[in-house]
Amino acid sequence: MAAVVPSDGHPLLAVARRGAVALWDPLTCRWAGSRLLERPIKALAGVGSNLVVGCTDGLGVVDVVG
Repeated sequence: MAAVVPSDGHPLLAVARRGAVALWDPLTCRWAGSRLLERPIKALAGVGSNLVVGCTDGLGVVDVVG
């Protein structure tokens, strides 16, 4: 799990599950979207509005706003 704070200042929580990243709004406890990566996810780190994703085959950066 990682926290991501987009430029609008509204935080999101990112949770890895089955090759995808689910985004949740911690203020309302509602689903806010997802990003399919189709590979095993081993680590997540929030950096501003970006999410750094560690997979078994390398690293990737996901823009959670765009």
